Amino acid sequence: MPTPPRANGAADARSSAAPDPAEVVRIRGPEDLAVAVPYLIGFRPERSVVVVATSGPGRQRVCVTMRVDLPTDPMADEELVAYGGSIIRALRHAAAERVSVLVYPPLPPGPDRFALELPNTALVDGLRDQLTAAGFEVVEALCVVEAEEGRARYWSYLCRDDGCCPPQGRLTESSAATRVGFAFVSNGRSALPTRADLVRSLSPVDSTDPERAGLLAAVRDLERATAAALGPDRPGAERALCAWRADLARQADAVLTTAAATVPVAAPAVAQQALLLVALSHVGVRDLVLGEAARRSELVEVVDLLAPMVRRAPAGHLAPVAASVALCAYLLGDGALSWVALDRAQEDDPGYSLSDLLARCLANGVGPTRMQEAMWCLPPVSEWDGGRVVLEPGRRSYREATD
Repeated sequence: MPTPPRANGAADARSSAAPDPAEVVRIRGPEDLAVAVPYLIGFRPERSVVVVATSGPGRQRVCVTMRVDLPTDPMADEELVAYGGSIIRALRHAAAERVSVLVYPPLPPGPDRFALELPNTALVDGLRDQLTAAGFEVVEALCVVEAEEGRARYWSYLCRDDGCCPPQGRLTESSAATRVGFAFVSNGRSALPTRADLVRSLSPVDSTDPERAGLLAAVRDLERATAAALGPDRPGAERALCAWRADLARQADAVLTTAAATVPVAAPAVAQQALLLVALSHVGVRDLVLGEAARRSELVEVVDLLAPMVRRAPAGHLAPVAASVALCAYLLGDGALSWVALDRAQEDDPGYSLSDLLARCLANGVGPTRMQEAMWCLPPVSEWDGGRVVLEPGRRSYREATD
């Protein structure tokens, strides 16, 4: 029985409660939905169940997309209840109203394989019953497989009209793939071939990698210099530590700002990468620097900058930088990347508090809006004295300040 909602990467959730996209992606029917899913979750699903939920008055908007492993064996009633229950809890957290269910079974040998009976029908029927009983409207249920030339072939579990949904299924048209795909790419979202490719994008480099060795040496040099300058027995040690943290935050913010201003994002020098790793290891510095990036709408650039550092970060610094990537991805609505980054953080520090918080939010389908508001209430780096970080609820949010 699969462990819902997530076990060892078994489930991913992607919330669209991130800042509004530059271009609205319109999903006009089942064909557009089949094309959109890889962009919504960040990769082309295999042996998966994907749930796309919408909410809102008038024209509905996607509020959460989640992927769970497709069961390999028929499920007993109590297993199906647990499987569907995890999905329903996440949908309730996202305040979802309408739901589409897409099943991605193992690739069949030919287009007529599903002509008589679609696979996983009992699973889909059970999920529909649970979702309906929980108050959600199931508007679509599709079986989708990859077809030739990057297209998808899909069948409907709900429609039995051969004129509308022929037994051999329908192929997504290149025009729909181009229109929907271009809209997602314009908003900075891409679809990797598989989840394994997403995992590889944050996997550790070989131990002989020269850049990794250079980064480790730079981190150690910086830590030794800091320890020598901020010894606990030195006069005014606490004031000196606060001043050092404030200066570290300003330096790290400057590195991120400079890197984000280049297209594509430029990798900083090894010494600057070491500075970022040390900065992110201090919770207050980490939160303020990432808060500044969120206010400047530079989270995409921060992910592009920090992701290669996740691959090379030494022990003790991996969890902070990986959790930072997870946080930025979460704020952007990219739950799949956030989960992969959290897996890397757990390798280094299973009890890292930011990782635990994000994992709970993702597992329960909690959108990033509350986290965004909290980060917008953080004081600017330029005003921080290096002491305790205090939220300022009265501070105007980034959106209000730029209206």
